[in-house]
Amino acid sequence: MGLPTEARPIGVPPRLPSAPEINRPAPQHFPQYAPTINPRLDKIRFVKPSELPLWVYIMDEQFIRTPGVSKLIKELRGGSLIETAAALVVILVMWQIMGVGIDGFQIPIVPPNGGVHRPANGGIQQQINHPKHGGRITVRMSESNQCPAYQTQIEGFVKNGKVDLRNCYDEVNRRASEIGCTDFECSFERFEALAMENGDVTSTTAREAITILQGEMNGYYRNAVREDYGNGIYGPDFKVIGQGEYSHVTHVEVKNPVGSDIEKASRNGYSDIVKQGNKIGDKLSKQQAKWSNATFRASLSNLNSNAIFPQSPANTLGLVDEFDVPISEKMIVQNAVENNCTNTSSVIFINNETNI
Repeated sequence: MGLPTEARPIGVPPRLPSAPEINRPAPQHFPQYAPTINPRLDKIRFVKPSELPLWVYIMDEQFIRTPGVSKLIKELRGGSLIETAAALVVILVMWQIMGVGIDGFQIPIVPPNGGVHRPANGGIQQQINHPKHGGRITVRMSESNQCPAYQTQIEGFVKNGKVDLRNCYDEVNRRASEIGCTDFECSFERFEALAMENGDVTSTTAREAITILQGEMNGYYRNAVREDYGNGIYGPDFKVIGQGEYSHVTHVEVKNPVGSDIEKASRNGYSDIVKQGNKIGDKLSKQQAKWSNATFRASLSNLNSNAIFPQSPANTLGLVDEFDVPISEKMIVQNAVENNCTNTSSVIFINNETNI
């Protein structure tokens, strides 16, 4: 007697599937995903365009290799994560509230209303190579020459439309003191003569006089004077006696570029510091070639036959003073100048990292 294949209660008829159940599709199983949470944009802090120069500056390799930063990094590596974070917070608070930086570098200040401006001589230190005064020296900035981001330093020396040469002369002596150039001598009468070109003193010529004397302090040349090329003729800015590796230099052409904020203020909101730098580089090369060309000089009327001109383009040194360019823009301007220079070895940049 065989066993039943399926046991079921006695008296209960077997359950047959109904028609809907027969036609019902097999159950489908779908994967379950966690709900997607959209980020709250109001909780994310985007870097403002005005702050980009700060972060670019911090990530710059030259900044990271600064002695003060390198020392800090080494000290932080030896501590815990909490100590590292605490130290960084302290640095940022010191920088934002008091403007205090680590010895050896300076972070550009970002004002709350946007834009970047340099803390002109804001109490920082700079290491520079000084050929005349024993090599590497430390320069501590003073706070005596702070000016708005949209204004050149020389504009602060103009009163009632006239350049105050005494203020300009004080600035020359201040720079000499900051560099430690104790043997530098320049009388007010000499400075006044350097600030005058073709019988006129302007903010441009006074600014050139300050720059030419800083180059003299640095030992590139000596005995800078304005040369009389003839009435209405504007040759190389100064005649000099070159020294050291610049002993072949007989003349100096000064250029004083400005930052983007100054350009915007003076050119109805337009600014292109790269174009400005390119123009300076191109003009320097043309001036170096032009004034050493005897044929060109012979074509000029009113030329002073006793005037001394450079004999070759290499005899004219281009001196570019970036004092009025903010820290975040100095290298941009310098690269633009160099890109359009025929011979970059005949160009020197001063105040191209920080300002004395």
